[in-house]
Amino acid sequence: MAGEPVVQAAAAAAAAAAARGSKAFRPAPGDLASTPDATHQDAPTGGEHTSPIGGQKPPREPPTRPCVATRRAIKKWRALGASRWVIRTLMDGVKIPWTRRQPRYQSKGYSLSPSDELWAQAELSLWLAAGYLEELTPKEAAEEHCVLGAFVTHSAGKPRLVVDYRHPNNFVTRRFKYETLWELAPGLQTGDNLISWDVADAYHHLRLREADRTYLVLTLCGWFFAPVSMPFG
Repeated sequence: MAGEPVVQAAAAAAAAAAARGSKAFRPAPGDLASTPDATHQDAPTGGEHTSPIGGQKPPREPPTRPCVATRRAIKKWRALGASRWVIRTLMDGVKIPWTRRQPRYQSKGYSLSPSDELWAQAELSLWLAAGYLEELTPKEAAEEHCVLGAFVTHSAGKPRLVVDYRHPNNFVTRRFKYETLWELAPGLQTGDNLISWDVADAYHHLRLREADRTYLVLTLCGWFFAPVSMPFG
């Protein structure tokens, strides 16, 4: 995966976790955050990687989470002629179209190389500061319906944090497949103009319906997190 930014600072997340009696998540610059009793399984992908985060300061915290800003702009969405489904989704959150109630699933998580683990910790700290995630205590995570493992993969020359959502994906009705350039090419003609539009953190502009969060909790390095905005993985 790789997610939805953003008024919750990492300090606020740490304070909330401390109030619950848990050790707050913090990226360790020279050590690993794995709990001593954490049991891991091998990641489906991985490999050695030199962390690009080391020595860098996190970006300044945006004023609001993207999903909050999107919802606040509801009048503009209506003025644009957005459908009732779009308006309802923005107001109430994205509703996952489950086929049926899935069985409980508690992953032990994936093992990572030391460099990937350090990078993942830094990435998670940014996600917490951006308000994409909320930290859970081990006790809280044990009460969630599904806990999925996360791992680091390397694509296009950079690391990406991915959540293994294969289990919940088996209980979703709507499926789609992205078009590839090979599928697009036959429709192009000489002289056509193309536009590339990349919305930064687009998934995180959509709030996840709270009732669905319990099926998408992730674990990494012995820590547990519930998504606030739409994740991808």
